[in-house]
Amino acid sequence: MAPPRLSRRTRAPRGPMVLLLLLLALCLAAAPRCTLAALEGELTFASVVRDLTPADCAVASSVLVDVLVSYNVPIDLAIPASFSLACRTWQSGPGGGSALRSALVLTATFDGLPFLDNLKTFSAAMRNEVLWRSLFLAINLGCGAEAFYTDVAAATGLTSETLVPPSPPRPPRPPFPPGLGPCILVVKAIRPVSWADPQACAKLTSGMTYTFAMGAAMAPNKTFVCLDDGSTNGVLLVVGTANSREDAQVVGRAFATPVLAAATAKMLGMGCGTLLSLEGATCDISVAYAAAQQPLIFGCFPSPPASPSPPAPPSPLPPVPSPPSPQPPSPQPPTPQPPSPPPRPPVAPPSPPKAPPPTVFLQVRITSPGSMLRFNCSAVRGALELAVLTAGVPTANVTCAVDYIAREVVARAAVQDTQSAALAATFLDPFLGAFITLGQLPCNSALDITITDTLYYLGLSCLSRPSPTPFTPAAQPSPAFNPATQPSPAFATSTVAAATQPPPVAAVAAVVPRQAAQA
Repeated sequence: MAPPRLSRRTRAPRGPMVLLLLLLALCLAAAPRCTLAALEGELTFASVVRDLTPADCAVASSVLVDVLVSYNVPIDLAIPASFSLACRTWQSGPGGGSALRSALVLTATFDGLPFLDNLKTFSAAMRNEVLWRSLFLAINLGCGAEAFYTDVAAATGLTSETLVPPSPPRPPRPPFPPGLGPCILVVKAIRPVSWADPQACAKLTSGMTYTFAMGAAMAPNKTFVCLDDGSTNGVLLVVGTANSREDAQVVGRAFATPVLAAATAKMLGMGCGTLLSLEGATCDISVAYAAAQQPLIFGCFPSPPASPSPPAPPSPLPPVPSPPSPQPPSPQPPTPQPPSPPPRPPVAPPSPPKAPPPTVFLQVRITSPGSMLRFNCSAVRGALELAVLTAGVPTANVTCAVDYIAREVVARAAVQDTQSAALAATFLDPFLGAFITLGQLPCNSALDITITDTLYYLGLSCLSRPSPTPFTPAAQPSPAFNPATQPSPAFATSTVAAATQPPPVAAVAAVVPRQAAQA
C-alpha cells in the first residue's frame, strides 16, 4: 500500500493586493482630473460707506453677463461646465484700524480645454470703461470706492504640468436665429456739456419703456434702467434687454420714427451739438440722430448771417487855416421882449392800458363709465404736455383734475393764441395712440378735445362711434352761388372761421380702443 501524498497550500498575502486595488481605483477616479485645470479671474470691489450684501452679488453677476453679451464677447456663457460665476462678500469688523467697510469678490471660473483662450478674452474685456462704470452704478458702491481685476490659475490633479495641444483660433459666435436669443439695447443721449437736470435720465428711461418699447416683450427684471445720468461726462446711458430679436426690432422701428425721436429730444431739452442713438449689437440695430444732420428734430437752425459792417468813415481832411476874425459889430439897440404866449390847454389823461388777450386753453375731457378710480392724473398731464411740445407749440401751464361728481377727468394746457391751439389739436390725431399709452387710459374711454375762443373743428372717429356735429353759425344772407368760393369736400373735416361775437367752444370726440389701452 503506497503511502498517502502530502499536500500543502500557500496563501498570498492580502495586504499588497488590497493596496494595488485601491491604487487602481484611485487612478480611475482621478483620471479626468489628471489632465484638466481651471483658470479664474477675480473682480474685487471695496466700499468705505456701506455694507455689501449677497443681494449686491446677484446684481453684479447679472450686469457683468449683460455687458459681455452686449459687446458680443466670444465666450459661451450659457454652458456652466466651461464658465461659471461665484460671488462672496465680507465686512470689516469694528476696531480694525482701516477705512475699508466691506468688499465684494466676483470670481469667473473657466474650465475645459479652451479655458486659456476664454481667460484671455475675458481679461481683454476688462479694459472696457463702460463695463466698470455699469458695475459701479449697479452695485452703488458710493464715494471713495475702489475696484481691481486679477487673474488666478487654480491647477488641480495629480500632474504638475499639463500639455495642451494648440487649438485653432475660435470662430466668432454665430448670431442667434431670428426670434431667438435676448438682445441688449443701449440708448445714449449725448451733449457737449454735462446734464444739469437730475431727472433727465429718468425721463429717457420712462420714454423708452412706455413709448418705444410699446408692443415689445422685455426680459424679466431687465427692463430699461439708467446706468449713467450724464452729470460728469454729458452722456445719458440707458440699457434694457429685449426677449428676442423680433422684440428688439419693434423697439428699433419705433425709435426710427422721426416724430417720436423729436418728441424725446424736446422732452430732454436737446439742441445743437447733441446726439441721440440706439444700438443693439446682437440684433443688427443701429439708429442715430445728430443735430448736424437732422436739425429739424432738435430744433437747431443756423443763425442768420451777420449784418454787413458799415463802411469805414473817410479819412479826415487836413485842417483849413481859419480866416482872420472880423471886427466886432457895433452894439445894437435892445430889442423889446416878445409878449408871453397864451396858456396851453390841459393835456388829456393817458388812455388806460389795453386788457391782455384772454388765455386760450386746449382742453381734453376724458370719461370712462365704471373706471374713475383707475385714472392717473399725473400720467394724463404728462401725456398732454408731451403732445403739445411735440407739435412745436409752447405751453405756459398744464393742469389735470378729477371730477368724481361729473365722473370725468379734465386736462387743460394754456397756449399763446388760437392758431397754436388749433395746431396742437390737429397733431393729437396722429399722436392719439401715444397719448392713450402715456396717459394710461382705461379701456373704453371717451375723449372730448375742446379749444376755447375759436370756431376750429376737427372730426375724429374710432370704431363705430359717430363724430360730434360741428358748430353751425347763425344763418346769414347767402350771396349768389359761386363754385370758386365753395369749400372743397376734401377739407370738410377742418374749418377755421371768424365771428364778431364770442364763439362757443368746438368739440372733438374719440374712443380709446380696448387693444390699444391694454397695450
